Amino acid sequence: MVLIINGINEGVTWNNLFCPAGTLESALDRVTGFVESGLILFSVQLRDNGSCLNIPVEVFDGQPFTPPIAALQTEWQQVLAPPGGSPESTGYVLCRYVGASG
Repeated sequence: MVLIINGINEGVTWNNLFCPAGTLESALDRVTGFVESGLILFSVQLRDNGSCLNIPVEVFDGQPFTPPIAALQTEWQQVLAPPGGSPESTGYVLCRYVGASG
């Protein structure tokens, strides 16, 4: 998974900055960190296994993505759990990024 970032920070233009990322959450949080340090985004693209996702720059408002995505995953695991079963026993996980399977 790789992020491709375009923007400007303190007069320096970032053209096609490639940043490797392990998970969707870490990728989004990395961009948030850049925005917090003053980067003005022009575009953000996420590429993984031949898939490409253009992410609207408006979603990067300085708030971290990891906690809400983890909470969403917990909710889905609870929804998918069999009656009386625990979410951990389902074997279901929220896909971590576009194009993921599992």
